[in-house]
Amino acid sequence: MKLKMLIASLAIIACSSNLFAAVILTVPEEIKLLAVNEQYVNQGILNKQKQYQLSPGVQHISLRYQEFFQHTDNSHDIVKSEAFNFVTPALNAGEYSLRLLQAPKDFDSAKQYQRQPIIGLYDNQQQLISKQSADQLPLTPPLQALIQNKTTSSHAIPAFKTPTKINPAAFDQQLIQLWQQASISERQRFMNWIAEQAK
Repeated sequence: MKLKMLIASLAIIACSSNLFAAVILTVPEEIKLLAVNEQYVNQGILNKQKQYQLSPGVQHISLRYQEFFQHTDNSHDIVKSEAFNFVTPALNAGEYSLRLLQAPKDFDSAKQYQRQPIIGLYDNQQQLISKQSADQLPLTPPLQALIQNKTTSSHAIPAFKTPTKINPAAFDQQLIQLWQQASISERQRFMNWIAEQAK
């Protein structure tokens, strides 16, 4: 019995020490991670992951600004920047977050902001430790190719299966109902996914 408790305690300590030895990066919905240290970040249509566990050290993050706007007439737009690199200073184990600096407040300002978004990196004390804009580090051609190949070759699992013989009117009605029942956040994730497929 004591041996089992000792083994369980050691396992908990090992897991917690691994967690404490990691960099935990929190990312808001408006920043889309594409790759970290040249490793593609696979994000499905309903991926709600906002935190990423990384090894300590310098991080080469490929990302873009991307935001969903629903207008008063129930139409919508997705505003997104070109992908670019964000290179962090050497990060020690701990919690960090990426944020938009001078974030746009509305659709018109977002259209301007997409040309040159500014991203800030904050530590767990909410201190800004690094900031970069899209024009500082554009993607290199090899990284552009990696992201393009991954996004075109990866397929998300559909939210529902349609029968082999599709009744277009019934399908349209089902899609409309799903859209009307979806939250703003679910609509945003869906439209972001559609925008990625249209590249």
